[in-house]
Amino acid sequence: MEPDARRLERNTPVPRDTPLLGVYRNTDTTGAVYLLAFVVDAGNTVHWLYPGYIEAGQDPASILLPPGPGDTPLPETVVLDAPAPGPARLLTVFSREPLHVSDIESLPSEQLSTDALRTQLGAAIQVREWPIRFTP
Repeated sequence: MEPDARRLERNTPVPRDTPLLGVYRNTDTTGAVYLLAFVVDAGNTVHWLYPGYIEAGQDPASILLPPGPGDTPLPETVVLDAPAPGPARLLTVFSREPLHVSDIESLPSEQLSTDALRTQLGAAIQVREWPIRFTP
């Protein structure tokens, strides 16, 4: 990790070309945990962090988060493709079974909130939302 790397605080101003790196802590050894992570920008456009979603027509699955004793960085940084300046929401969806990009991409923008995602994807998932702000 870069020496000047820092944690995103709530409502942190983030330059649009900032490389982002996910870090997780999974101490649950009772079963698999999978992650979908994406940003919904001020224009209600979805930008994928994990899994990488580069080509339309693909439908990558959520990534497995192996258990470990401490913070574990994900293997790659991500630079979003021109997110709209302004308020944005970073959402993480944790599940016991793999989900796919299409499970999110098929939803209208008004259903990309924590409560609506729980309703759409099932009560067994965990959804977390982190407000950030993209600067030009």
